[in-house]
Amino acid sequence: MSERADSRSWAREEFGRADLGDARRTARLVAMAAAACEQPSGMIAAVFQNDREREGAYDFLESKFVAPEEMIASIAAATVARSVNLPYVFVPVDGTSITVADRAHKRDFGNVGNDTHGARGLKIVDALAVEPDGTVLGWLALTYWARSPDRKVPAPGTHARKTRPLEEKETRYWVQTVRSASIALDERRVRGWFQIDREGDGRDILMALHETQHWWTVRGNQDRSIELEGGDTDTLRAQMALRTIAGT
Repeated sequence: MSERADSRSWAREEFGRADLGDARRTARLVAMAAAACEQPSGMIAAVFQNDREREGAYDFLESKFVAPEEMIASIAAATVARSVNLPYVFVPVDGTSITVADRAHKRDFGNVGNDTHGARGLKIVDALAVEPDGTVLGWLALTYWARSPDRKVPAPGTHARKTRPLEEKETRYWVQTVRSASIALDERRVRGWFQIDREGDGRDILMALHETQHWWTVRGNQDRSIELEGGDTDTLRAQMALRTIAGT
């Protein structure tokens, strides 16, 4: 009974804020999350043993009135609420993918991984909130998409790759995730420290981070030319080395 009560309490905290247009939909979401917490599984049929509950879960997930974005927003709000008394939270942002069986290509998925391997699924970029001691607090943002079968990727280093507008690049999903996480933190005035690996070392993501009021660290994948006060130029890494030696 205690475990069941804990599951329901967790589900209410995570999903109780979801605005699905009807309180009954939110209540069903909370109940489904509690059931999944009590009996985790990758299959609806394994979580819900009762025929009525199982059919209700399928109907809920297939409903046009259920917006995944509202569920994510509820999770983000719960995560930020757990962060309000901390001096800051680390915000690791990273990408991954979900692979599903879709051999006939009849489902609304796209290629993942190497295009020549034929794997199908969804691409994902997410942002977590992590306490300074390393404890994960939850999701702040999650963006997912299916790659178009008609997408064309210019060869690395080509002029076409560098000059494409943001809306034509998958980088836009990284920018969207950074902005969504920043907005969630700003609502409760929580300081974030974004952490992104080499994939984030690009103009669009760096500019999106710069536009926030938060700290950020991006692992560099190349050196950069920079303009110094007075008009002189140097490389970024040379200046960082000088400042490290000077202790500034």
